[in-house]
Amino acid sequence: MSRSQLPRQLGPAPSAQSLSVTLASDSPGLAVGGSVSISNFPVTQSVSGTVSVSNFPATQPVSGTVSVSNFPATQPVTTDQLPSLGAAIQSDSLPCVLANRLDINGPASLFALNANLLSGVVNEWTDVRNANSVSVMIRTSAGTGTPTVAFEQTNDPAGVGVGVIQMELLTSLTPTPLTSATLAASATVLYVGSIHCRYVRFRLSSAQSGGTIQAFASFSQLPYTRAVTTVHQPTAANMQVTTTGTATVTGNTAHSSSSTGNPVRVAGRVVTTSDTTLVNSDVSDLMMTSAGQAIVKSWSSAENDWFATNLTITGATFTTLRAAPGANLRNYLTTLQLQNVSASISTYQVLLDGTTEGFRVQLPASMTVPYCIKFDPPLRAQTANTAMTHASPNGNTNVWAQGYVSF
Repeated sequence: MSRSQLPRQLGPAPSAQSLSVTLASDSPGLAVGGSVSISNFPVTQSVSGTVSVSNFPATQPVSGTVSVSNFPATQPVTTDQLPSLGAAIQSDSLPCVLANRLDINGPASLFALNANLLSGVVNEWTDVRNANSVSVMIRTSAGTGTPTVAFEQTNDPAGVGVGVIQMELLTSLTPTPLTSATLAASATVLYVGSIHCRYVRFRLSSAQSGGTIQAFASFSQLPYTRAVTTVHQPTAANMQVTTTGTATVTGNTAHSSSSTGNPVRVAGRVVTTSDTTLVNSDVSDLMMTSAGQAIVKSWSSAENDWFATNLTITGATFTTLRAAPGANLRNYLTTLQLQNVSASISTYQVLLDGTTEGFRVQLPASMTVPYCIKFDPPLRAQTANTAMTHASPNGNTNVWAQGYVSF
């Protein structure tokens, strides 16, 4: 071999300066160093048989959009996976908590006339569905003047058929419900009331001169129970009660024991002068003396008493002792005094009720003192609204009579 056949230098050389090498088929592999470039190796290789991957991770990171084209739109579900319809026992139910309160804090503002304090919008309604009661605190600053707020509710947000909310001022427990309130400057007030409609508003019904007003409202599903119960009845001054059955009044005072106030006692009022204020149909106290004695007048009240005095009756002509008293009323005779002044003629006396004889008595002649007759019980006219008359057919008789008018 000549020198020209040897490589110019030892070590790695480019492929163009290398000779091709053919390995024997039974020769072991040759060690190769450096980088090996395979340009014609395909990107994918077909694989047959079973492939085992031992170092492939269980999850792979995915970025971008993943499209699943072969996933079915519906999935089969068996009946044992569906819940039974209807009420379930507590262990089969999920806890459910309903909202019980709606809190609305209105803006602090100088409101326009007719603005809703909950929103600031003129004539707007606030939807408070499911609410049964409300408490609203209204706070005013200095300079607001004395504006008025109207508490209103409706089921028609168009404003046709507006009702009122009956509110109570919680700080004073006013017995009369309020449907509007006058607000003072630099004050905080709390109102509570019952709601019966879906929409409410707290409308500024008179002008605010300045400053700010703010409403803090809390609506609840719980019903509102008034702190003060108002009883409506025809007579405002007295409580009217109708008792059905037997009303039992109990007390702690036994017979012949000192009383401490129970049970309720029937008593009278001590009077030492006549009460001139009583008129027809008035209610009156029972009158008592200062010694605790009931003042009682027999038969009738003094206002209905009458008397006829020193009438001289001669002959059979009837003289009126007492005129007809009026429709449905009758004359009653309690006492009668008679004196026949004829010197030698005895006579009889006749008392008539209208045209009906009611009493007759015989008198001797020349009586020096009157004959007094007391009727107990009083002699009652047989016919209502008739005059009581008297006659002395055979002599001259002096007559005095006393009686009263009643039914």
